[in-house]
Amino acid sequence: MASVASIKLEELPESLQPGNMREAFERESIRAVNEMVTIAHNNLVSFSPVVTGALSRGWKQVPAQKTSEGIEGKVTNAETSAVVTEYGAKPHFPPISPPALGVWIQRALGISDPKKIRRKAFAISSAIRNRGLPGPMNADSKGMFGRVIKSLNSEFFSISNSIVENVKTRFNV
Repeated sequence: MASVASIKLEELPESLQPGNMREAFERESIRAVNEMVTIAHNNLVSFSPVVTGALSRGWKQVPAQKTSEGIEGKVTNAETSAVVTEYGAKPHFPPISPPALGVWIQRALGISDPKKIRRKAFAISSAIRNRGLPGPMNADSKGMFGRVIKSLNSEFFSISNSIVENVKTRFNV
């Protein structure tokens, strides 16, 4: 699972194409994409549900770099729970013995008796077997993390606009 921030260099206005100005634009774009990646990372960590902490610890920043498409930076999460949280899961019978479900039952439901936790874990696993786990409400909606990134669009737009302004200021354009 990954969220991507990118800027397409070939879409630059012609006034920004020549040598030094283009290099300055690329450096400024890398700075801006890294800033967007950091903001996205921090927000994804903050909004990640916490059971064992693995999901929020799983978010990794991939620094901005020049690609054939432009400047690209990423925030990724290799945790299986990130994909399930974002997209849901088809009906299946999850294991009831891993501590994550038991920890969630203790925190969310306030149950501390091990026998009651195991019974509740079995009931939840049975419900997942029958119904699966919910994902986005319809094909057009994004999952939880997609909505977090979408909520940052205006901030990202502002950062993107600052690129041109910073380059213009540097070159007195």
